[in-house]
Amino acid sequence: MTSLKRIALLFTISLLMSSCDSYKSSQKSMLDFIDPSCTLIYTIDDVSQVEKDLQDNVLIGAMSTIKLQQVLKTNPFIGKLPSSSEIVIAMPVAQDSTNNVLVIAKFQKTRPQDSLTKKSPPKKGIVLSSYSEESIYQMQVGDYILYSRSKKWLEKAKIQEENQDEALAKLMESNTFKGISVYSKNNAFLGSEAILSAWNGLDLTLVSKGIQGSGIAMIQDSLQLLSVFKGQQSHEFSMASMIPNTALRGRTIGYSDAELLYQNINIYKKDSTQVLLPDVFETLKSIGQVVLNNGEITLMESLDSQLSLESLAKYISGRETYRDVALYTFNVPNLVHHTFSPLLQEYQINVLFSIDNYIIGASTMEVAQQYINAIETRNTLSEASYFKNVSEQLPTTSSLLVFEQQHTAGFSNQAMGDLPTKQIANDFPIAIFQYKYDTSFAHINFINHKAGKEVKKAKGVTQLVTIDVGKTILGDPQFFTNHKTNEKEIVVQDIENKLHLFALSGTKIWTKALDSPILGSISEIDLLGNGKKQLAFTTKNKLYVLDRNGKQVAPFPITFRDQITQPLAVFDYDNTKKYRFVIIQDNEIVMLDKKGKTVKGFTFKKAKSSIIGMAQHIRLQNKDYLLFQQENGTLSILSRTGKERVKVSEKLNLTGAPILKTRTSFVLVTKDSEQKTISQSGKITSKKINTPNDYSLNIVRDNTISLSDNHLRVNSKHIELPFGIYTSPRVYYANKKGYITTTETQEKKTYLYNFDGALLKGFPVYGASSARIIATKKNVFVLTKEDDTKCIVYQIK
Repeated sequence: MTSLKRIALLFTISLLMSSCDSYKSSQKSMLDFIDPSCTLIYTIDDVSQVEKDLQDNVLIGAMSTIKLQQVLKTNPFIGKLPSSSEIVIAMPVAQDSTNNVLVIAKFQKTRPQDSLTKKSPPKKGIVLSSYSEESIYQMQVGDYILYSRSKKWLEKAKIQEENQDEALAKLMESNTFKGISVYSKNNAFLGSEAILSAWNGLDLTLVSKGIQGSGIAMIQDSLQLLSVFKGQQSHEFSMASMIPNTALRGRTIGYSDAELLYQNINIYKKDSTQVLLPDVFETLKSIGQVVLNNGEITLMESLDSQLSLESLAKYISGRETYRDVALYTFNVPNLVHHTFSPLLQEYQINVLFSIDNYIIGASTMEVAQQYINAIETRNTLSEASYFKNVSEQLPTTSSLLVFEQQHTAGFSNQAMGDLPTKQIANDFPIAIFQYKYDTSFAHINFINHKAGKEVKKAKGVTQLVTIDVGKTILGDPQFFTNHKTNEKEIVVQDIENKLHLFALSGTKIWTKALDSPILGSISEIDLLGNGKKQLAFTTKNKLYVLDRNGKQVAPFPITFRDQITQPLAVFDYDNTKKYRFVIIQDNEIVMLDKKGKTVKGFTFKKAKSSIIGMAQHIRLQNKDYLLFQQENGTLSILSRTGKERVKVSEKLNLTGAPILKTRTSFVLVTKDSEQKTISQSGKITSKKINTPNDYSLNIVRDNTISLSDNHLRVNSKHIELPFGIYTSPRVYYANKKGYITTTETQEKKTYLYNFDGALLKGFPVYGASSARIIATKKNVFVLTKEDDTKCIVYQIK
């Protein structure tokens, strides 16, 4: 039944019931047999159909403690009532045994042969009838037959006067819904003893995806908590973009008159003290409370966030910064919940901060940081497809909205039951109850649907861990593979030249002191060819090879008298693990084998000028080329033995940046903004680049990526990034997919694109340096700095 029709009926019934105090029906109704102690009532239009719907419903089929289903199972005689009968099932105490129920059915003059009522009970008196192995008390009163396992309920019903519960009468008599309706009395508010409404009437629809319902909450006077919304306009639920998708549960209240809401709450609490409403609440339009796995968040949606912060200034002290967000100590932890209790729960605010038009309170600093991480990566309800699907089926505005994910508290259990397993919680990820105040009652809407396949396939980014090195980080953190578990670990050097290895959990595995900063990147190698991985790198005078435990691998380290001037290059020509370590000392080249011996077959020992950039090995069309860039503009392209393989006759304005390759040629960009393409025969083709000096180019697997200022080009696609200063794009190929990453260093945002030029979901994320990417079979990990002393690992699913 539509809400408008039901409201019209409610209004008509109210007039009839109030027009004459002596108004009484000459004929008893079903309601008149219900004892006042009953707190839970079901009305069913067609028992056999309802039993089938309950059995077929995907949500109820997964639930272990559905009250209605238990009642029908415990009392199988109900299923044998005539299918055309409307029945009422009344439970005297909601928590009582499902055996202790009263069933009221309309008397049918013509009965099906298999009906329980094929033997007519006497018109007067209570009789005990047997059905299969059941003993059921029955009694006929007028047009109704009453059934119960307990004789006392029939005895009470026999002498029961007309039901005086006006709220219940209005609900039941205004309802023409065909299906299941649930009426619950004195509905306790979540997590408190507060009574939300006198009676709730909820019409349930068992749809293929789960359960949804709509109905009315009756409010008789100021004794029910929903009465505090009198005089308030309902509010659009816009907090979804500020609620992490990992939230366990939460609630929001919306209001248009803070002073009136405060007065109504004090009337409800019978609080006559004249305490003024704190100014800040006049600057807000809604308040939400969210429970995370390690604490609570309070969200205050502001009409003017600057004005709200000014109103809170007297309550705050201290200040620290996390990811450019100012975090304050809040000195009145109970201010918000105490003002609007019991609408709000007793969640303390110890840390206060602001994001966009929201003032946000956190129970601890850890919770605040976790929350900021989730918002920055857009891991929010508004981005979850399952939330979008259910929210589209609900009204846009409400006075009070309560949601629950993973069904940890079970706010819908009063009428329905528990969701006992993690898998069920995953399949039915969110349940929402919505109340919208309207004069002496409130509209109710409820929904709990099964998530679609897109939820299980949904991709996004989450922050996996933040690692605090404790000292300023030198260079960029890197990934390293644990050969025992094949899991990824983090290796990073600090300003005291200590090298650290961390697990992805953030646990430090070891620390090793080095003589000086590492030059360039660390190479991951398998020196012994047994699958055990080592780290190879150079400092200014040493070549190190360390095993996964941080121990030196003989015969390393090797010490050099002259200073090493460029990062270590490791060549593995045929992927046979016959490594060549190439050491650059100004204009001299030292090539060592895996045993630390000089490779005598390599003849290029000295260049005519200083070598800039690290040595490179490039393979084109099954030919190996070793490349060395010199300060004087000479590009040496050699064979494995160090002999000239390609003669480059032209002096080039070299930058030292890695030389790129296409399928047949070498490509580089000079300092004077010319793109040079060099064939394997030494022919040079030049192309002037009409871009600023910060132009960077990368070529990977026939994909061309360039960046100039804020203009990123991925093949033929042009992407205009926000204005800023960007790191040179890094390109990775993992799990048969291409990834392009660049970081804006002022706003500290790391972007990640695929080879189609599409920004991956959840990006940009917070990052203060160039990012590195590595993949396992199931996941892709992104590593970047958070600040000078911390690094972050993100996980892409």
